[in-house]
Amino acid sequence: MRLVNSVLFVLSFLFTLNTSSAQKLKSVKLMEGVKVSLPKDFALMSDDDVAQKYPSTKKPLVLYTSPDRIIDFGLNVTKSKFPGNDLELLKGIYKSTFLHMYNKVTFLQEEIKTVNKRKFISFEFIAEFEGQRTYSNLMYTLVKDQVFLFNFTCPQPVYQKWQATANAIMPTIKMSLSTPIEVKHEEKAGVKKYVPKKIKMAPSGKPAQPAPASK
Repeated sequence: MRLVNSVLFVLSFLFTLNTSSAQKLKSVKLMEGVKVSLPKDFALMSDDDVAQKYPSTKKPLVLYTSPDRIIDFGLNVTKSKFPGNDLELLKGIYKSTFLHMYNKVTFLQEEIKTVNKRKFISFEFIAEFEGQRTYSNLMYTLVKDQVFLFNFTCPQPVYQKWQATANAIMPTIKMSLSTPIEVKHEEKAGVKKYVPKKIKMAPSGKPAQPAPASK
């Protein structure tokens, strides 16, 4: 019996190492009319950091990250319009997109819910792509045909340590917007602006060779 109790104690201890309660949060203004509460040690990512970590994707409007750069929370706004206010239809479109985007998707929850008097599409899932597994906690809402996307992501191996925090963050989203916005990236003091270099193309369709330096 003592051996059984010892084993149960060890298993319980290991379980508490893999899970955690939500971290203490602080209110952050993501943009005019949009606020959320994030862990106190999360910091705004510079444009250079974003370009390095997400080189092949469209730059989020705002992106915060943990001190170790492993956990990210971002806000993006789609440029394409979604007419009407049919969240069930939009939810089905995004779910189908996820299933085609990844090799495997395990949904932990999917629903339409009200957060601070606004309706959101909510997804929580673990996705696998090219051998890597990622945990995502997403919330979508519509503002006059514009889709606002709030995205919490982390590697699947550590998601149990962060799931409670992700689920604590999402209900703190507050939006006072009632009209569409012009999507612009706000420049922060001390942050180097990332501007991808344009490559001049030759008539053959290949990158043009630079002109030789004059002697």
